[in-house]
Amino acid sequence: SLKDFTRSIELGFPQIAWAYQGRGTTLMKQGSMQEAITDFNKALELNSEIIWAYFNRGLAKVYLGNEAEAQGDFETVLKMKPELKDQIKEKVQLARFLRIAPKE
Repeated sequence: SLKDFTRSIELGFPQIAWAYQGRGTTLMKQGSMQEAITDFNKALELNSEIIWAYFNRGLAKVYLGNEAEAQGDFETVLKMKPELKDQIKEKVQLARFLRIAPKE
């Protein structure tokens, strides 16, 4: 949960980069895209090998309408794990849809 990730970050656990990645993912699911991007940036600053931080940061950027910026993140993901190509396509299409879907 958001509280657990935040507490891990505050305590400075050894896997703090993963805590930032987890909190960023939680924030993204809550619709707080800019805050999520900030956490993904911090995760990658601490550990540039966290593929899911690139993946999710790219999705958050797409959701915000910054697809050109997101491209670099997705290219990094594909260099690290080419088999995620179809998953990227699916998630980007969903993010585009959610960005333009009417809010209830």
